[in-house]
Amino acid sequence: MSSVSKREVWTNMSNIDIRKSNHLSPIWFLYRNLQILGFFPIDIQISGWKSHLHMFSRWFHMSFCVVAIISHFLSTILHSVHYLPEFFSCLLEDVTIICTAVIILAFQYRIDFIRSVIHFMETKFSTVDPKILAECHRKMLTTVKLFVALFMCVMAGLLAQWLTPMTEDELKLREALHGSKRQARRLMVNLWLPGLDETESWTYELLCLVQAYLAVTCALWSYVFFVTIFPMIVINAEGQMKILCRHIEMLGSPHKDSEGNQIFYTHFETNTYVSVSSVLNFRTWSASPNSRKTTQELELLKRINVNKLRAYEREYLKQLIRFHQNLLTFIEQIFQKIAPGVLLIVIANYLNISITLYQVMVYSGHQSKTTLFKFLTELTLTLIQFYYYCDTMELWDDCQARMRTSLYFSRWYTCSLSTRKDIFLLLSRLRKPRHPRFCQGVIVLCNPWFVGLLRVCYQAVNFMRLRGV
Repeated sequence: MSSVSKREVWTNMSNIDIRKSNHLSPIWFLYRNLQILGFFPIDIQISGWKSHLHMFSRWFHMSFCVVAIISHFLSTILHSVHYLPEFFSCLLEDVTIICTAVIILAFQYRIDFIRSVIHFMETKFSTVDPKILAECHRKMLTTVKLFVALFMCVMAGLLAQWLTPMTEDELKLREALHGSKRQARRLMVNLWLPGLDETESWTYELLCLVQAYLAVTCALWSYVFFVTIFPMIVINAEGQMKILCRHIEMLGSPHKDSEGNQIFYTHFETNTYVSVSSVLNFRTWSASPNSRKTTQELELLKRINVNKLRAYEREYLKQLIRFHQNLLTFIEQIFQKIAPGVLLIVIANYLNISITLYQVMVYSGHQSKTTLFKFLTELTLTLIQFYYYCDTMELWDDCQARMRTSLYFSRWYTCSLSTRKDIFLLLSRLRKPRHPRFCQGVIVLCNPWFVGLLRVCYQAVNFMRLRGV
């Protein structure tokens, strides 16, 4: 992947139709949406009105997002900090928004790496099994739909809270916190703009439209992209492992094409092979079977054919090992690149889970049903999002166990002694766990680590309750 030049990546990606329905179409769809919004640069050189339109879209969305993030953060630390339930709710929004913005900004600086990863999967991954590719496509679509639905549930909670009339106590509290004239009017998320009263007529309608637009465009697709991009890469790698396992089970057995003819694979990833008849010599003689010369030649011919079969057997195993090593290298390079982002995601998820859990446990009896619904949707989104990351890593580790099972059910015992030694080396490699480790092994994404994080969050909530926060 690292050997692919930038010009080659851009040239190949510019010739790919984003609307083409292939196994990577969900990734292309999200990538293209962020290109339209201006968060990612266009892969090909454009000129004229299209270039000006893309530049306007880029600065328009970037400017509005930066102003909204700063304005919301200032509202949290200047106004909402004086009332803990509202402060925790706004702090949760700040953590999520800032984390998403930082990761999208990091993607912009690492856009060549993102391009090279997509290009590598497009050109280097095996496509010989349409069923496995269709399954990967279905899993990725389900992932995208899941997080879009969860994000829209959170937006529904914000909308329900926005539309619910406030009580007299809430009106007095907001007047004391924000000091606006018409506190019956509130935005979906708090903003603070110096010199402007957000409850005034024209300002209020304009801010509502801007918030709704940013939520369904920038916030939605940015969040879904950074949450799903890495799991979708692992899903594609898992599909390649399934293709590898299918060929591992063919060890020691004759390989045949769709017509039943015996073949030798020259490159199983692309289903390239040659006929056995073109490699082995099946020459027969019409001489008498008592001829010693004929018998010796037949024995020599058999030994030559057996040696060729053994040589192909070793070469086929080398293809499997090489393919496996390429997949491991591909995933390990991604692990190294995303390590800072994983640390940020873990910290953000720890804060979000602790804050939402504290809100549900402490303030649920003092809040309206719409506010409680918002808390629950935020907690559900955070838990599912982080669990999906950990479960995806478990999925990658399960690929090692699936390969060991494939080796067990193959006819390895019919292979030559040298081939079995190589199989033993491959098996010893597969015995090692493949859970990704980040930050010098401090972060190990797996299901037990997820449960441990939940325990830490619960202890933090109990500590806050004991302290009377």
